[in-house]
Amino acid sequence: MDCLIAKLMQNLLALKNILLAAVFYTVLITIALLFPTNGLPSQGIPHVDKVVHFFINAILVFIWLFYAFLRKRDHLKRLTIVLTIISCFTYGILIEVCQEIFTTTRQADLMDIIANSTGLLAGYLAFSFVKRKIF
Repeated sequence: MDCLIAKLMQNLLALKNILLAAVFYTVLITIALLFPTNGLPSQGIPHVDKVVHFFINAILVFIWLFYAFLRKRDHLKRLTIVLTIISCFTYGILIEVCQEIFTTTRQADLMDIIANSTGLLAGYLAFSFVKRKIF
């Protein structure tokens, strides 16, 4: 019985840590994406910001799907996957709108939304691969 309780406590701690990591990451990228860009060095690489949007969103959906998977314990239902992806997609659009409205050095960009969307797809595919291999 003590072993079962210890395992349950470990699982709850892991779930709490994943949730904290997901929330922390979401807050961090929100701040980064709304931070003024004036004074930042130019990268000189064409469309590097699209690559950044791609990876930011791939990680975003991956970590939230991972949290949802651990929370469910048995299997991740299709509805949970769809709702997580829709939530992350909506978040990306809201960030673009906030950049347009609340910043003077950033603007909404359709290509950023496309990069966000492809990142979400890549994050979902990576999560599916990891889920099949590990769980």
